[in-house]
Amino acid sequence: SYGASFQSKNQYISEEINEAFKENPYDPTLVDKRLVTDAAIEGQSTAFPKCDELNDWFKSVGKAAMDQGLEYVSWYTPSGSLIRQEDREPVTKKVTTHAMGGGGYRKLNSTKDEMGRIELSVQVGWGDVKANKAATALGANFTHSLDADVIQGAANSFEGDFFLVHDCIYGLATDMDDMCQNIRDSFHRVVSVDTLQNLIATNGLELEAAAKGDGDLSECTESNHMFS
Repeated sequence: SYGASFQSKNQYISEEINEAFKENPYDPTLVDKRLVTDAAIEGQSTAFPKCDELNDWFKSVGKAAMDQGLEYVSWYTPSGSLIRQEDREPVTKKVTTHAMGGGGYRKLNSTKDEMGRIELSVQVGWGDVKANKAATALGANFTHSLDADVIQGAANSFEGDFFLVHDCIYGLATDMDDMCQNIRDSFHRVVSVDTLQNLIATNGLELEAAAKGDGDLSECTESNHMFS
């Protein structure tokens, strides 16, 4: 849903299929997987067309930033944190080696030649900016930065014991009603800011912001179905 390429979506779904049938004697073929992945990708676009439109808009912003010669795409979260997305080509150096005693290296992506030697690529630095990646990754990175802002705001305004693991909050059962309300209030704070226009302005781009829907954001703070 974050604007990944067809190839990436196909890979993610195929990996889930492999995991689902890991303990099952059924062995899905490439044709089986392709039927499922095509249906899932097409179904997502049919069910959520506005999501595709927004993903395309994020890609256009990332591409415009790269066309303008920027090395990274920048934006500010509603709480004022400066985020910079920078994707570069890794610079690698090839090393040819072999395991002593005729052994082999385990869990390494390698290429063996006739002599039993293994050629490895070791990253030694960073090269040019990956313009395509800057465009396709922007929607996901932008969304995750707002997720983090929601959690940050909720945590800073909560008085009690809790701990965080990625996007999950753990605490005492007696405190969770209050924490959930803090998250709803923080979410409302974040989505009430014009973050898309901020993204355009921070990078000095001349683009129109993506069109907003007509949802009533004021209901966020009162909905028991949010962050329960």
